[in-house]
Amino acid sequence: MAKESKKISGILKTFKKAEKLKSVLRCAYTSDGKRKESSADHSWMLALLAIIFFDEIKINVNRLKVLKMLITHDLAEAIAGDSYPWDKKKRIGKHEREERALQEIISTLPFQSKKEIMELWQEFERKKTKESRFAHAIDKVEVILQHNVADIKTWLKGDFDLNPYWKDEYYNQDPFLRKFKDQVNRETMAKIINAGKLSEVNRENLERYRRSKK
Repeated sequence: MAKESKKISGILKTFKKAEKLKSVLRCAYTSDGKRKESSADHSWMLALLAIIFFDEIKINVNRLKVLKMLITHDLAEAIAGDSYPWDKKKRIGKHEREERALQEIISTLPFQSKKEIMELWQEFERKKTKESRFAHAIDKVEVILQHNVADIKTWLKGDFDLNPYWKDEYYNQDPFLRKFKDQVNRETMAKIINAGKLSEVNRENLERYRRSKK
């Protein structure tokens, strides 16, 4: 009983730390414009997209591992916070900060759970396996999707600098992922053009997008 009580106590401590992920705000706003999405919102949507994509992709992945990876990949942000892709200064040492934060969050979990979460995070960070590359494809495209459903007035300069977001190595691994990303690219550009914001797009990215359509 004492052993079980200690285990439960450890899980509860992790819950209280992990719960803070709900309050970590990202750069994109929700579609109603009332607030920024949280890192927990983002992770939930990734898991949903993965479930939908599983039956469409041709690459064979461990589905359960992908879901676990997506749910835990940003867990460290509960302590480390989010960092925007274009904020180069804040992203210096990001991997090390997040690793320390994740270790702190899961430190009181039972050994096996602690080991699994850390290994999932490390696999996601390395981007070497089919599961991690697929997870990254979903992770990146969800960011664009969230910006596309939000009012373009909420976009920051960095959002225009990164679009149309390419990272083709994540999408060329599978025909469905490629077609899905191409459609998202078209919707992104249509949103930018309709808002009269094409001049704010990074020229190099724009030329890359135009070449990809030929």
